[in-house]
Amino acid sequence: MDVNLYLISTIKTPKPSDGIIGFVIEIPTSGEPATKSQFYRVNTTKNQSQIMILNIALSHLKKTRFRFSIYADFEYLESTFLQGWIEEWEKNGWKNAKNEPVANAAMWQETLILLNGNEILFDHETKDKYRNWMLSEMKRMEEKK
Repeated sequence: MDVNLYLISTIKTPKPSDGIIGFVIEIPTSGEPATKSQFYRVNTTKNQSQIMILNIALSHLKKTRFRFSIYADFEYLESTFLQGWIEEWEKNGWKNAKNEPVANAAMWQETLILLNGNEILFDHETKDKYRNWMLSEMKRMEEKK
C-alpha cells in the first residue's frame, strides 16, 4: 500500500526557536483519499523539527507494510536517507564518519523503529496539493498565540 506524507515546518534555523510543525497523511482509497492532519507548536532546531514531524506522522500508522512518499522541502531528512547515512550510523554504533556521536541519534533510532523496514521515496517533482492549506492552518495557529 502507498502512503503519502506531507510534512512542513516553520523552523529554519540551527538554533532552537519557536515554530509550528505539521503533517498530512494521505492514504489512497477507491474514492476520496483518507487523510489525517495535525499541527504542533514546538521549540527546537530546524533539523530536529524535520525528524520530529516525520516520527509523529509515522506513529499514526499501523505497523504494516507501506511504501511512503514524502513531500517536504527537508534537505536534512532527505540527505540522511538518500545518502545512506542512517544505515551507516546504525552499523557504526551511532557514530558518524568522524567517529563522533551522531546528532539526534535517539530521534533517528525512533525513526527506524517506526519505519518498520518500509521503503521511503522523496518527491519534489509533484506539486504538494496540501501545502497552501497547511500554511494557512499554521498561520491561523500563529494568530491564536
